[in-house]
Amino acid sequence: MLGFTKTEERVVVILIGTFLLGSTIRLVQSRFAPLPKPVVKAQWVPSLETGTDPSPKQADAPKKKDAIKNQLVEINSATYEDLILIPGIGPVLADRIIQYRESKDGFTSIEELKNIKGVGQKKFENLKSGFIIH
Repeated sequence: MLGFTKTEERVVVILIGTFLLGSTIRLVQSRFAPLPKPVVKAQWVPSLETGTDPSPKQADAPKKKDAIKNQLVEINSATYEDLILIPGIGPVLADRIIQYRESKDGFTSIEELKNIKGVGQKKFENLKSGFIIH
């Protein structure tokens, strides 16, 4: 083979094989990329104490976080982004709430929050007044 020794031929074959295997893996990964999460719009309900607008339009995250303190969130339609703005809920807990909601076809009572890993009695007491169910 083009004047190569047996050892050099083996190295060339191994390099070509490695290149072809890597190209095949890359092609398969690009075809089976994970699908993006669906976006569900949250329903904002005005707080009885503040009488604020049910759909705040603040673009600034800190302002939205302040606004969410005065709002009740409908737990069965809240998006991931809406949930992480609630004080006491971070990205991991927001994911767990959405996963639980999808697996049970929605919450039937606020008490079901206790069934989610990371929500104990103390956290539940802090969160329960911020959610409503329709």
